[in-house]
Amino acid sequence: SIGEHYNPRGSPHGSPDNAPDARHAGDLGNIRADETGRATFRFVDPLLDVWHIIGRSVAITANADDMGRGGNERSRIDGNAGER
Repeated sequence: SIGEHYNPRGSPHGSPDNAPDARHAGDLGNIRADETGRATFRFVDPLLDVWHIIGRSVAITANADDMGRGGNERSRIDGNAGER
């Protein structure tokens, strides 16, 4: 219900390390939870300003994002990361 990745430039899915035209602005990478399921993280991204993210959501998925490098049809859409 939160919609697709934030993608104002119509770019393919990718990694935070990709150039702006080679990734969604909302492609922020993976986080890692500890054995209790708790995660603490901080993202600093040159493509985003605070007003780009106000009112938006962060999706946590079942699997790691393959950053568009997985070689399957879901890879270039959402990193084949599984259910939210």
